[in-house]
Amino acid sequence: MRIILFLSAILLSGCATIGGNTMAVANDGGTKTEVSLDPISFIGIKETEAIRSGQFSAVLGNFPDALFAEMHPLRMRYNAIAFGKTTGKEYPAQALYAGYAECALRLVFIVEGNPDEPVVGVFADTRMTRLWSLYGDEITLEIPEKLTSDSVYRRDVVRAGGTEISRLKKVATDGKSGLSQVFAGWNTVRTKALPYDIRTPLAEKFVRGIARENPELSFSEKLVGNGHFGVTLSWFSTAMGVASDVLVSAGASDKGWDEQSELKRGYQGMIARIVKAQYEGAVRNGMLCGKKASIPY
Repeated sequence: MRIILFLSAILLSGCATIGGNTMAVANDGGTKTEVSLDPISFIGIKETEAIRSGQFSAVLGNFPDALFAEMHPLRMRYNAIAFGKTTGKEYPAQALYAGYAECALRLVFIVEGNPDEPVVGVFADTRMTRLWSLYGDEITLEIPEKLTSDSVYRRDVVRAGGTEISRLKKVATDGKSGLSQVFAGWNTVRTKALPYDIRTPLAEKFVRGIARENPELSFSEKLVGNGHFGVTLSWFSTAMGVASDVLVSAGASDKGWDEQSELKRGYQGMIARIVKAQYEGAVRNGMLCGKKASIPY
């Protein structure tokens, strides 16, 4: 019950129902897409048709230091943007928190559609006012607010300052331990306010706590046994497993998952404990590190 009460406070300020907090993002042709800012939409991967059918690729990037301001123990997905280097076409992209992998804090960058051209990608904050290369370096923005209001500006900034994904280490998507198999074993979360299902390794009690026990939410459980989320890809299981353990003993609270949300000192301390525990968990699972972090770029 203590966990549920703690998690029920984790909603963005002013949000009364799931899906009630959104922002508009401009597309080519003058149309706009409403993007959810609610914490429930960040607890796992958005299960689009491309993700469901395995039509995506993934690489291993660095978690930007500035995103610690938006880190939450139960947050798995972060915003990502991708453009074709040749055509300038925007491809759907998202990033998943992997905790420590290969001796560094990581995000898995995922781009949908298997583009037949070089792709440049970036990580973005929740409200899309800041960008980072896939190495974790911040990109200077002259007019941050135009990232969401002007698709041409967004394209030009990403193509100029982003990272070509072919330069990064690939993450397997097929096979017994590939991402498609990993996602297929996760739980499914569905709510009327979101136009897609969410796949998450989180247990139902955490999901319903985040959603304020909203009756519109449905939960289909897939994870069984000891909670391992993959055969050899243990990054997600290690990261979320130790985060859940720390949450059990935590008494801090917050009001949202973006940088503008209130963050108390006790909550800051809890995040530090979780990152430390994730590193220790990765080492216990076989991660070997020398004197310097191993960055495979």
